[in-house]
Amino acid sequence: MILPVVFDRFQCLFGTQGAFLLFGGLNFNILVAGVSLRTSADHQLLHNDDHHQEEGWSIRLFLRYYWLVLVRNPDIWFLCSTSFLHYFNMIGWALFLVSLGEELGYSRSRAVLLSSCGGFGALLGRVWTLILFFHNVHNPFQFFGIPALMQCASFIGIVFTRNMFYLSAIMTLVSGISFGTTGAATVGVCALKTSNEDFTTALTILFMICAFGNEIGGGVCGKCLNDIHIAVTLLPVSSEKNRKEEK
Repeated sequence: MILPVVFDRFQCLFGTQGAFLLFGGLNFNILVAGVSLRTSADHQLLHNDDHHQEEGWSIRLFLRYYWLVLVRNPDIWFLCSTSFLHYFNMIGWALFLVSLGEELGYSRSRAVLLSSCGGFGALLGRVWTLILFFHNVHNPFQFFGIPALMQCASFIGIVFTRNMFYLSAIMTLVSGISFGTTGAATVGVCALKTSNEDFTTALTILFMICAFGNEIGGGVCGKCLNDIHIAVTLLPVSSEKNRKEEK
């Protein structure tokens, strides 16, 4: 919600490279926070891992263990599929949002504000998920089916909101709510659909699939953005230059 505005401000003051350098420094604090959260149990876990390696712990046994967790908990297959698509779509939505705002005729600052509206919507979606779990509402359709319909409707609707900023903001807010709801509900549904002894491993698999969706979605959407940039800016200039040379 706040990061798009902060990044835009950093970009104006220090350029794109400087903004990424500052954000890299901020994210480096996550490493320090992770180290500070280690407990004596973590040291015992590392000791157990070393013990497994001494006994011949292999990649084959490692993969077999994770495969058995998936076999014992078949609902994880569904959660992995929805999580992959969720993060694939979300990273594309986040990458395209500012560009879409500018294409709809808004200024750079207003286009960035659209991204902030999406972040605020994601926050509302997470709060809504917490309320549903608090009242023991565990219907997967409310966490995945309804948000998917909201995403489709808002994605299509925002295309027709040229020069109607407030309507665009509402569509972006709806998209953010749907993404926040699905993202927050995934872990809760995983806890409900897996056994206690398999929950940690299932959650590890789930987060790994989320990371794959994020990375693949970022690569595909980044390539699309680059192609669009070339088609919109560079090709018309090149064509105009060629016509002048022919004359």
